[in-house]
Amino acid sequence: MKKIILYISFFLIGWFGTISVFGAFFTPHIEVKVPGLVCSSCGIGIKNKLKKNTNVVDVAFDVKKELALIQCKVSQSNRIYFIDNKFITNAVKNAGYEVRSIKRLSNLKPNRYNKP
Repeated sequence: MKKIILYISFFLIGWFGTISVFGAFFTPHIEVKVPGLVCSSCGIGIKNKLKKNTNVVDVAFDVKKELALIQCKVSQSNRIYFIDNKFITNAVKNAGYEVRSIKRLSNLKPNRYNKP
């Protein structure tokens, strides 16, 4: 019985450690406020539309704040390849949502706010 509990605890520690390590590598470059984004499943359409742009590396969602977090391609010289606001707005609208605001981040500090 003790061995089973020990194996389960090692499995869970390894599982949660892996999740936290993979989450640490995601640094968003653009925050998009999307009203009505209440679950991650709702954002699958948005993610598919945004990933059509070659400069989009990944898209994550913060459903509590109704945000789509976009990670853009970065060059070896640390140049961020931002995507156009029109592309973001059209992708979100084509997925059935609206854009309230677009915030570009540089070094994880708010850099500027843009109207859609």
